[in-house]
Amino acid sequence: MRLLRLLCLAILILLLAPAALAATAYTAEIQVTETGLAGYVMLPVIVDCNNQELADNYYMDSDGLDTLVKYNAISLPHMVADDKLLFASLLPTSNTKTFIYSTANTPALSAFYIITGYDGYFTIPDNAALEPGADFTYTLTAYTDTTTGTNKRLIFKDQAVNLSVTADHEITGRVYTSAPASETSYTAGADSSGTVNGTIAEAQLFTVGGADITLESVELQLVGNATPSGTITVSIRTVAGGLPTGSDLVSFTCNASDISNAGWAWYEFSFFNKITLTTATQYAIVLKASALGAVTYWRSDATAPAYAGGTRCSSNNNGATWTSAGTVDYMFTVYKPGTTVEVSYNDVTNMASGEHDIILDINAGNLELTIDGTLRDNAAMGGGSIYDSAYDYYIGYNNCLPYIESFDIDISGAPVAGYAPVDIISGTTLPDEVGTYDGTITWGSNPAGVSVVLESLLPVAAAEAAGYTSSTPSGPISDAPDTPDMSQPGIATTLPGADVINEMMDAGDIPKDLFWLFLAFGLMMAIGYGVYALTHSLLAAEIAIIIVGVFFMLNNVVTWPAIPLNILFAARNVVIKERYGL
Repeated sequence: MRLLRLLCLAILILLLAPAALAATAYTAEIQVTETGLAGYVMLPVIVDCNNQELADNYYMDSDGLDTLVKYNAISLPHMVADDKLLFASLLPTSNTKTFIYSTANTPALSAFYIITGYDGYFTIPDNAALEPGADFTYTLTAYTDTTTGTNKRLIFKDQAVNLSVTADHEITGRVYTSAPASETSYTAGADSSGTVNGTIAEAQLFTVGGADITLESVELQLVGNATPSGTITVSIRTVAGGLPTGSDLVSFTCNASDISNAGWAWYEFSFFNKITLTTATQYAIVLKASALGAVTYWRSDATAPAYAGGTRCSSNNNGATWTSAGTVDYMFTVYKPGTTVEVSYNDVTNMASGEHDIILDINAGNLELTIDGTLRDNAAMGGGSIYDSAYDYYIGYNNCLPYIESFDIDISGAPVAGYAPVDIISGTTLPDEVGTYDGTITWGSNPAGVSVVLESLLPVAAAEAAGYTSSTPSGPISDAPDTPDMSQPGIATTLPGADVINEMMDAGDIPKDLFWLFLAFGLMMAIGYGVYALTHSLLAAEIAIIIVGVFFMLNNVVTWPAIPLNILFAARNVVIKERYGL
């Protein structure tokens, strides 16, 4: 009986060990270096990190909300995804900064920021429930980069709503009460295509019809490359001698990856900064790529081109000089605006880059722009309702929102959608925390000249010994074994057949940590009983159980719960055998 009491005490200690381990605080250093002589007032940094594996193995809470990223003890906006960590910080020119990523912080966060990385953004698929109609409120709380740039779209739903940075320290909101109208187009007879690739640029000349127009957008029939990189730019230029000339009058730049390689499709490129095109005058639509990897194909009619207002032109030096190809016409449409209502605010002091609360809504029949609690501009809607557009929402396009605290959509006074993550982001899905209208993240990447190094995750005690003292988390601290390198694969990857088994678990959405725990439990039980049957020694059986458990732990399988349970079963069976002879 004394032996049994000692065994029960040991088992109780072992059962309590996982709770202590789960409460352990861990830290990792992140070194970010800027060598490209650019410098960033607020840079969204992406760090490759297997957070889901860390959560599965109890190094952080399952939702990741106990994590923080700090610089000199100051917490930074951050977001945890399954295979990456994102945070936003000032990064001066030619500078290295050391950040601390930590777990087990208390109290836990209520939500993450939305951070998609440099050149990243998120979209919300078109849905009838998200059409703004005549009574809507968009509420955006975010760090807003209000410096000059092109196509810096805070909230954009083509042909419906466009809230953008339009000049230094200026935000403009525009809504459409009718769709843009076609000015001129060529959309039939497609049988070939042209290529842009960073060296070759292509253009289509067109002629404005019977009256001057304000240019709204152009639509091109395109298909992308299977492995895109870089950007493409669509612009408008003047024409002289039947060739494009001068600089861009207006342009739109997007990621080459925005153009799908799944098949030919029409893509509309909207120009927020409007220009007037003169009647009976020829202009050029120019399509360029930033690099060889940004290959994009433009659909054309090379057999019987019939557009009377212009023709194809081509450049072998990315638009510096041009030649005409009168035997080809590209597929295109030029649009002039529908009916629009606009509000705008420009203020160097009150609209400097920084954290802002921005609301665009309709109130008492007026379109209103409210910034940081103050109504900045309003315009009568004239009884109009926002056009029911078939396009998706784009949020934070073209590096205008390094981080977003939250984005909410209310329709007719009721919350319809809201985005402020409360769990580890999985894949590219940005969950709608209010309704069922999940967003899709297009991840960015760290810009050229920025390098990121993630060090190993260490328990706080070991981290302090290594000199990680700038950002000690506030949660409980206890000793624990070192964890594996976070940049490497996680659970049981060194065991025979583990990769296949883990892949099957992922496909079936089965928690890998539970599978390996149960497998370890079964093997410990079988081997422990086998050793006892051979030796009739409870101590030998316990040692065998512990050895098997340690073997699994060395392969990143949490076996603390299985070891004491196996010992308990072994002790129970020995007592039963000794007492009852069974």
